[in-house]
Amino acid sequence: MSNVKEIVEKLYAKKNKYFNSVTIGSTIRINSRIKEGGKERIQGFEGVVIARKGNGLNEMITLRKVSYGGVGVERTYPVCSPFIESVKIIKKGKAKRAKLYYLRESAGKKAKKQARKFGSNEIIQEIHEDQTPKQTEIAEQKAEEQK
Repeated sequence: MSNVKEIVEKLYAKKNKYFNSVTIGSTIRINSRIKEGGKERIQGFEGVVIARKGNGLNEMITLRKVSYGGVGVERTYPVCSPFIESVKIIKKGKAKRAKLYYLRESAGKKAKKQARKFGSNEIIQEIHEDQTPKQTEIAEQKAEEQK
């Protein structure tokens, strides 16, 4: 039984590599496929990574954003989900804790984490499902050259 688990984990290991650069406190945008009735569409969700839990195929990532009207919205995504189309890292975060659950109580300026800003709307890293790790490394090198 453990051999089957190892084989499946190796298949999904490539996709999991893309999330290794996502740290707690980073702001990311995840585009995922949503099925509504007979139709399928892509929905984006941008928020701060407040938690990572699990490992391997069971790893989950929790995002939080404050939507219109000051209502906090949290979504939890499995890292190895086949429904995730792309991941964009907007800002790199620097947190001193593993879980940022205290952001739930704070609002406004208190909720902003210490982060390195790389530009107003500049996307640091964009990861698509069909990219190989080699293509991702090339994209990272080009981004570093532009800085």
